[in-house]
Amino acid sequence: MDPTVPDLSFLSGSWRSSDGTSTWESVYTATDGGHVVGASKELRDGGLYMTPFPFGNRSMEFALSDFDLGQHGSGRGAGPALGTPEATPSRAD
Repeated sequence: MDPTVPDLSFLSGSWRSSDGTSTWESVYTATDGGHVVGASKELRDGGLYMTPFPFGNRSMEFALSDFDLGQHGSGRGAGPALGTPEATPSRAD
């Protein structure tokens, strides 16, 4: 039998994994409504990297190159500027 979205309910929450060189942090929503939404980041070599996975397919990697906290320092400004493309997880909670 093919897996369904509710079969992924174990992913809900925060996850963290490290291999000694890189650290990955991910969060996933509950499977309510038949969908799961997730976000991940990789920390390595003193930098933050993001790799989009549109439709489940790995795409180009982007390094955070700048961050604008905005006019009032609230974090709601222009947001992160992404540069040009350049283990077994464990539950964090």
